[in-house]
Amino acid sequence: MIYLLHYDKPLHHAQHYLGSCDDPQRIQDHGNGTSRARLPQVFCQLGVQFVVARTWEGGRTGERKLKNQKNARVLCPICRTQKLGIRAKQKRDRRAQRKLPFTDPPENFCRFKCAGTLLLFRHHDQASQHEKRILV
Repeated sequence: MIYLLHYDKPLHHAQHYLGSCDDPQRIQDHGNGTSRARLPQVFCQLGVQFVVARTWEGGRTGERKLKNQKNARVLCPICRTQKLGIRAKQKRDRRAQRKLPFTDPPENFCRFKCAGTLLLFRHHDQASQHEKRILV
């Protein structure tokens, strides 16, 4: 069995541990700090809790393939859910920024309705020299 541990708090850059075992006792050893793996020992000494985020069928070769990808955060369903929530919030923020900052256009703008879209143009007599060249 291959397993992915997700720790509550990151330690520098590490927040996951990917391992394999035949006996589930090894996962309990990670929690007790008695396993041979150094990263779970350090997390245990710091008192950081973990969750078994995902498991796969396989052994050492499958574990090595997953470790060589160096994508534990992508493999972790907890991190993916958090990332999707952050991206959704960023998308909402970008949409809010794209909206016009005013409801009524200033007085020096003309309103035109074109195929259901409101277009705003400056009056020709109040346009700058550059804008007048474009308008002509």
